[in-house]
Amino acid sequence: MAKHRDRLNIIADVLEGVGKEYSKTSIKNLTRLSSGVLEKYLDVALRVGLIQSFGLAYKLTGNGRGFLRMYKEFRQRQLHAQKLLEDLQCERDELVLLCKN
Repeated sequence: MAKHRDRLNIIADVLEGVGKEYSKTSIKNLTRLSSGVLEKYLDVALRVGLIQSFGLAYKLTGNGRGFLRMYKEFRQRQLHAQKLLEDLQCERDELVLLCKN
């Protein structure tokens, strides 16, 4: 991905893959992470109790499902706020143009 993702975005992407019961390779492809970086985030998710490991497979915990639900709600509000800020900036630019003569 061309756009920089923060830690929350990456963890949410990893949990999405785990929730769909994807293999580690599929999660790697979905998240577009290197094997090493994916391992790091799987370890974080395991350590904080968002997923459980069953041999080579992973499963979301209740906390993991709750995190994803909260993240999706947060992300919707964040995108709405970004759009609102962009609209406000356009309105400001129009006002600035009206003042130039």
